[in-house]
Amino acid sequence: MTRMGSLVWNPIVAREARTRMRSKRAAFILFCWLAALGVVAILAYASAGNQSASVTVLAHSGVTVFDSLVAVVVALLLLLVPGLVAGSIAGERERQTLDLLLCTRVRPWRVVIGKLAASLAFMGFLLVASLPILSVVALLGGIAWSDILIVVGLGALTAVTIGSMSILFSAISKGPTGAIVCSYVAMFILLVGPLVLGSYLLAQGFASGVNGGGYSSSSGSGLIAGPAIVPQQSAAPPLIMALSPGVAIGSEVASISLQNCTSGLLPNTFGGGSFSSPSGYNCGAVTFDRIGSGPLNGWHIWQVFVVFAIALSSVCISLAIVALRGRVPWPRRALPEGT
Repeated sequence: MTRMGSLVWNPIVAREARTRMRSKRAAFILFCWLAALGVVAILAYASAGNQSASVTVLAHSGVTVFDSLVAVVVALLLLLVPGLVAGSIAGERERQTLDLLLCTRVRPWRVVIGKLAASLAFMGFLLVASLPILSVVALLGGIAWSDILIVVGLGALTAVTIGSMSILFSAISKGPTGAIVCSYVAMFILLVGPLVLGSYLLAQGFASGVNGGGYSSSSGSGLIAGPAIVPQQSAAPPLIMALSPGVAIGSEVASISLQNCTSGLLPNTFGGGSFSSPSGYNCGAVTFDRIGSGPLNGWHIWQVFVVFAIALSSVCISLAIVALRGRVPWPRRALPEGT
C-alpha cells in the first residue's frame, strides 16, 4: 500500500498541495466556482418555474437545473485545467529550478505524476465542493444520485485527459506562456475537432450508424409512434464524435434527462426525435446514445470516450516522462531510486 500510495503522493504533490491550498488565490477560485454554480442553479430553477405553473413541469425542474450546472462545470473545467497544469514544469524551467529538481532523488516520472496530481487534486477539490450544490437537483426531482456521480466521473476523466495533454506541453516547452497557449489550442481541437469531422462525414452521406429512433407523441390523436429506423451503414461518424468530451458528456446528460423525464411513461429508448408528455412538457431530444454498428456495436458514447481518454492520457504522460528524462544528467540516470 505504501508503494501504491507513493505513485500519486510524493514530495512533489505534498509541496504543491501545501503551497497551493495556503494561497489566497485558491480561496478566491473556490469562492468564484461555488458562486457561479449557485447563481446558475437559482436562475435555472427560476426559469423552469416561470415556463409553466404545472406541477408536472415543476417536478422535473431538477432536470433543467442539472443540465445547466453540468454545462457550467464542464466549461469551468476546460478553462481552468490548462492554466493550472501547463505552467507546472515549464514554470520550474523558467525559474531555473528544474535542473536542480532533477538532480534530487525524485525520479522524472515522479516529477511528472506529482505535478499533474497536485494540479488535478485542486480540481478534484473543486468538484467535491460542488457536490452539495449538485445534490440539490436530487431534491428537486428527476435526477438520481447515480446520475450525478456518472457525470462527475466523466468530468473528472475529462480533467485528467486535458491535464495530461497540458503536462506534456509543459515538459517540452521553454516557458509557461507557450505551454499554456499550446494546451488551450490542443484542448480546443479535442473539444471541437471530432465534432466538426464527424459532422462533415455525415454531410458527405455517411450514415450515422447509431441506435437512433425514439418516441414521439401526438397530443391531438393520442397516438405514440414507434422507434424510427435509422440507416446503419457506417459507425465512423459517431465514433469520431465520441472522442470529444463535450459530445460524450452531452449525450449522457441528454440520455439521463430523457430517461428521467419519460420514466414510467415510455420504454427507455434514446435516439433522434423527441417526446412530448401528455401534460405538454417537452422532454427534449437526444441525437444519439449508443453505437449501432461496427466492432463497438452497443457501446455507449461515453464508454468510447472513456477508453479513448485513458489511452490518450497514458500516451501524453509517457511522452512527458521521456521528454523530462532526457534532461537528467547521465550519471544520475544510472543510479537506482533512493541513492
